Amino acid sequence: MSAEFTGGRVTFERAQFAGGGVQFLLTKFTGGTVTFDRAQVTDGTVTFDAVWVESAADIDWGPFPPIPPTPEHRQPQA
Repeated sequence: MSAEFTGGRVTFERAQFAGGGVQFLLTKFTGGTVTFDRAQVTDGTVTFDAVWVESAADIDWGPFPPIPPTPEHRQPQA
């Protein structure tokens, strides 16, 4: 149900999301590079509900509305 991207590179470049739904529910983008460049959605949905984005994450949102970093005052305490 949730995932965390902390470093490295993950690509959904040119991914085709077709039929059904894909949820990035409670996903954390805390570092690394994630790209959705040229991804396509047909006959389905891709949602980003309750995601956590830190400024250290380099995200190419591609066709999806960009999600800004979570405000500093909401960052988890160490």
